[in-house]
Amino acid sequence: MITHQRSIFVVALVAVSFLSTSNSLLAGDAEAFAHRDVNDDGVLSGKEAAAFVQFDADGDGEVTKTEYTAGVAKLRKQLLEIPDDKLFADYDKNEDSVLSGTEMIALEVYDADGDGELSINELKAGRDAERKPAGPSRDELLRQFRELDKNEDGRLSGKELAGYEKLDRNGDRRVTEQEFLEGDAPAPQAGDPLAIFLRMIRSSDSTEFFDTAHPSFLIELDRPIINFFLAQVSIALGELSKTPPEVMAPTTQEEGGLVLTYHRMELPFSITKAKATVMVLENRLAGFYIESPLLKEFDQLLFQATESNPKVAKELAEYYARKCETLIRVILSGDDDKAFAAYHPEAQKQIDREKAGEIYQLLRELCGEFQSSKLVGIAVNSDDKGKGQSFSVTLIVSGSKGRAEFIAKLEALGFKAHLSGIRVKQPTASDSTAPPPSPFAKPPTPAIKMPAIPAKPSAPPPPPPPPAPAPVNKN
Repeated sequence: MITHQRSIFVVALVAVSFLSTSNSLLAGDAEAFAHRDVNDDGVLSGKEAAAFVQFDADGDGEVTKTEYTAGVAKLRKQLLEIPDDKLFADYDKNEDSVLSGTEMIALEVYDADGDGELSINELKAGRDAERKPAGPSRDELLRQFRELDKNEDGRLSGKELAGYEKLDRNGDRRVTEQEFLEGDAPAPQAGDPLAIFLRMIRSSDSTEFFDTAHPSFLIELDRPIINFFLAQVSIALGELSKTPPEVMAPTTQEEGGLVLTYHRMELPFSITKAKATVMVLENRLAGFYIESPLLKEFDQLLFQATESNPKVAKELAEYYARKCETLIRVILSGDDDKAFAAYHPEAQKQIDREKAGEIYQLLRELCGEFQSSKLVGIAVNSDDKGKGQSFSVTLIVSGSKGRAEFIAKLEALGFKAHLSGIRVKQPTASDSTAPPPSPFAKPPTPAIKMPAIPAKPSAPPPPPPPPAPAPVNKN
């Protein structure tokens, strides 16, 4: 079981690796290191280190996690100079049109769907985002305009107009919403990570956040969970004031060869104040957390809402059904190694690989070649005290040979639900005629029990800033 008992609630773009280690910030790189550390001794040595000797900074024959993450981060920046198509072709040693295994060294962070393979489109999208942050969309510009329009009269005038005079096409010393949208608004305003953070908290809308945050961290964040968190912030703390918060002088900290900037502030909500820290990497949001006892046990709030709120259940179920279908396709293709890699690294250490292979084979025997999948619903697995432990997402899989019921067990860690178990069985004859079971029904006990992901020890928050830093106003 994974729980959040601390009053400091971490919004984990930084996710598992940031919360449980102090030497790695890139969740994708840390996870890749864990996969390659076969004997789980915290270093790569012997055969483990054969492909990574270039990262052995001290020449002791072993590659530590710090050396690994620093090495791949440096290599990734160097590789940005190589055209995408050439890099992909050079790395695709077996010429199967995807990168996998050691072909993905330093490129794992671009695996947007987390399936263990990197397509040319994923590579290009990730590298484009690193080379140059995407320009603001129409929705982003609208949010920016409304942020600037302090008196909410639908136009910028007086002090609001400062810096935007060139957008005034008719010379009336006012900029309308249309002029703002059609003009060339200054990019720094739209791309300011602190402004993006504040807009997200005020609006409870994560769209701009997902469009602009650092891509290395988005792989450890599930959109439905962050959306639910934003709603809970609004309920527990109230509306965030439009008055710019006081932001303390930023501090920097080097982690894994990368320089992370910490911006600390006090957020004036309508119900209560809350301290917040925003982490920035390469001028893009890399994580944040909010301190408030009102946000304790967020995972239990999520479980309760899944059982009682059809809208929340539907959003979660549909999101994870897409993830499950991707895994189902991998299993039916016969790639057991890739299917096993879908488990959380901690679960992989405890799962009987042979038993997992039996489940994969049963699915292939029942279904044959993949044809379609249909979502049945999502349920919450609870302990004997009624406390939520995990989710179960159920799908009916149809193939060339027949049909199977596929149940995936998912455990929330940070703001991502990780795979920790799979159950496969043949549907009963009534499945084709009976109405779908309730998405809130308690799931059956798995035939082959997979272990739960052990809870990670709570990590302390980043070190406090130097005493009495000079406050500055930041919107």
